[in-house]
Amino acid sequence: MGFISFHNKLLAAFLFLILFPTIGTVYYSYHEFNDLLRKQVELDAANQLEQVNFNFERQLKVITSTMNSIALDPNVKTLLETPQFTERDRLNATQQMDKKFLEVTT
Repeated sequence: MGFISFHNKLLAAFLFLILFPTIGTVYYSYHEFNDLLRKQVELDAANQLEQVNFNFERQLKVITSTMNSIALDPNVKTLLETPQFTERDRLNATQQMDKKFLEVTT
């Protein structure tokens, strides 16, 4: 039983010198690539969320500024509190409101 055939020696050499290192390298490379890809996806998602947050804050500032501009304007308050009985009063009120809305939007 001490004799090992040449065929078995070649098979063992192939397994230990070529096949096992190749499988180990492929396995290691796969996991490293998988970790790298996951980190890159997480980084991209974080960057996108940061951009969304920045855009949201910017829009919120615009909305707040617009709201304050309309709410604190004494002309708007007066126009909304006093009824316009004549067509001329309604036209003037509409023109003043249009002017204010144009001012706010620009």
